Amino acid sequence: MIAEKLRQAVLQAAISGHLTEQRPEDGTAEDLLDEIAAERERLIKKGKLKKTKPLPPVTPEEEPFEIPPTWKFSSLLKVTRLISSRGKQIKSKEVRKTGSIPVVSQGQELIDGYTNSELQAIDELPIILFGDHTRNVKYIDFSFVVGADGTKLLSSIKLPAKYFYYWCLHTSEQIKNRGYARHFSVLSKVPVSIPPILEAQRIADKLDQVMPYIDELAELERERENL
Repeated sequence: MIAEKLRQAVLQAAISGHLTEQRPEDGTAEDLLDEIAAERERLIKKGKLKKTKPLPPVTPEEEPFEIPPTWKFSSLLKVTRLISSRGKQIKSKEVRKTGSIPVVSQGQELIDGYTNSELQAIDELPIILFGDHTRNVKYIDFSFVVGADGTKLLSSIKLPAKYFYYWCLHTSEQIKNRGYARHFSVLSKVPVSIPPILEAQRIADKLDQVMPYIDELAELERERENL
């Protein structure tokens, strides 16, 4: 489908530094990575992040594509933290058609239904939800309850959340479908392309403008196929 090819091309251009202009005044990704490292230390001291063994830097051989000189590649686990949903999940049979809190799972739809279990709500927002079985990626900026299991909840550290969402969206579709097997272990090993923070925000803003038109084209293509 034309829309899907266009979507992938635009996302690839975005995460490789070809969608927006490079501005010297933006600084470098190295500046952003320093901020991320400092924030990680702060989160560790507050008990919101476990101290782990330092991850090695991404080597040139591991870099999946070329990026501008002001960008850097880094490990996903260096620039994000996993948000636990332990004790905050509900089963599919508990999902209702109405309620005070949306239920979000790893399925295709953004919202599965609703619940009134407000004490189970996730409110560390925004969050990127990755379907460990389905490879579906969702950007969530509202309080929600996790439906069933098989989800990974990621919070980007300093890196604009929408940029990280679009990186995940593109990268998840490059991962080979393993059926019902887990996919996060594969995603977490893919180096994340990091722009300077101001450019990352411009990229996210540009994609927010462009992607709805591509979605409309995809919907038209689906309707045409069903005629």
